Amino acid sequence: MELKADLDRSSKAFIRRVKKHIRARVHRIDVLVTPHWKELCRRELVDLGFECEDAGPSVLRTQGRIWDAYRLCLRLRTASRVGICIPGFKCFHADGLYMKAREIPWELWINPEIPVHYYSNVERSKIRHEGLVRDTLHAAIADRFRSCGVVFCGEEEAFDESRELEKPRQRIWISVIRNLCSVRLDMTGAHLHQRGYRLYPGPAPLRETLAAVLLELAEWNGDMPLVDGMTGSGTVAVEAALKALKIPPGFFRSFLFELWPSFQEGFWKHEKRVAQAEMALNRDIRIVAIDRSSGYIRLAKENARRAGVEDRITWIRTDFFGWTPQNEGLEKGLLFLNPPYGKRITTAVTEMYRKIFAHIDKYYRGWRVMIILPDKNLLSLYNRSPVTLTRLPHGGLWIYAGLFEL
Repeated sequence: MELKADLDRSSKAFIRRVKKHIRARVHRIDVLVTPHWKELCRRELVDLGFECEDAGPSVLRTQGRIWDAYRLCLRLRTASRVGICIPGFKCFHADGLYMKAREIPWELWINPEIPVHYYSNVERSKIRHEGLVRDTLHAAIADRFRSCGVVFCGEEEAFDESRELEKPRQRIWISVIRNLCSVRLDMTGAHLHQRGYRLYPGPAPLRETLAAVLLELAEWNGDMPLVDGMTGSGTVAVEAALKALKIPPGFFRSFLFELWPSFQEGFWKHEKRVAQAEMALNRDIRIVAIDRSSGYIRLAKENARRAGVEDRITWIRTDFFGWTPQNEGLEKGLLFLNPPYGKRITTAVTEMYRKIFAHIDKYYRGWRVMIILPDKNLLSLYNRSPVTLTRLPHGGLWIYAGLFEL
């Protein structure tokens, strides 16, 4: 099979193949999401005009054209990844898998210069070994590129996910379930929580996706003031500003699909132009970020500057307990607190939460308050019950987001 003539991206033959296999088709699109906020992500998809269905504990499946997948990468705030599904096929042995996989036009889909990381799953099939499935798929892709006269750089087992915006990796998921093979290609590269604005996270920061989830749980959309009382690296304040000003979370970062041979730059520029036209940059919002550390304030302001929202946030270096909303003329709004609690519930942590509850009870009457707790038993220190209490994963631990109406 000789395909060399098709690899010139400016050639009419290559453009025709891209139109046939990429542009003209309606694709299955998988949105990967942390299961604990799957319903919030589903709501995002519906608000963007997509119908979706469950395709696994952490997968929502929709469909659309390739530019719809671009749009999801750009706009989703709570998702982890977006993947495009290759049409499935039946296979009963490794040779059959190899032949079918080699027919896929990989030279249109993936960049041969970017290392690949494979994920495989096999259930109730004649092919039983996941390693065999990975090796067979890799051989098929390599041979397909070889037939095009291109060297495929191959597989990489381990890599630094924190540097993926600069050094992207191609993820390919392959599953064989009841002898039906399904292949999904990651489009995002770096995890979607990596918005591209946070250079220095600080210790134990909230992921941007988790911050977006917490704002959704608090039902905050910019129509009331927000005080981030212990801002740290500023993630909640920045995510709040992006949400209120309708700035898409992916607007400042790059994506893996931009390096694909079939990347449609015109469609991508159009999606970004539409998003830019919808931004509410002149909207009157009030966000206050407080931290007692001048270092954290500098860090948070730099992150906000990179996100284009530094001047939309009021930065105050002071101790949370020495500041009240009346200092800024704020009558009511949302107070968000993510205290520095650590892994163990020490006496110092208990006393800190006791002090927090006393402070908000005195100075934040009429406010909504969301507090992050490492242990729900800390609620016994307060004489009020939360309106909602949500258990969420964070950094290998579990946290509780308690929402109070004072």
